[in-house]
Amino acid sequence: MIRSLLLFFTVSTFLYSADSKAQSTDWTPIFLTVRGNHIVSGLEGYFQKGVCNNEDVVFVKFVNTNPYAVALTWYNAIFTHEIKWYYNADDTKSLTVPAATTAEGTCGGEALLVIKLSDFISDPNQFKRYCSVELTISKVN
Repeated sequence: MIRSLLLFFTVSTFLYSADSKAQSTDWTPIFLTVRGNHIVSGLEGYFQKGVCNNEDVVFVKFVNTNPYAVALTWYNAIFTHEIKWYYNADDTKSLTVPAATTAEGTCGGEALLVIKLSDFISDPNQFKRYCSVELTISKVN
């Protein structure tokens, strides 16, 4: 019984915090690992919901804290309030982030880091969370 209550409160807290962060102007950590870490091999990942040209989007930001460049590959996924994942595993993304720099999606900036919600879901109000699925990080020589 105690274990069930603890699990309930843990999940409730996670859902509440993810919900409030996704609607703020702050960057929300991307879960880069199964355990929910947003820092892997010197790379930090964040997302933020926004609007570009009257279209709902998700901005993605990768921060490379390494003293060397890293090459990234992944595919985008959207999680909804209906507890459903939407993704296209055939649309793999690739990006190189130079040493000690940030690659950040902005309106008119790097299109790879600006995800149109309409490509995944019809109602942008259903958006809950973004994820970079099957993210690989490789040192660039």
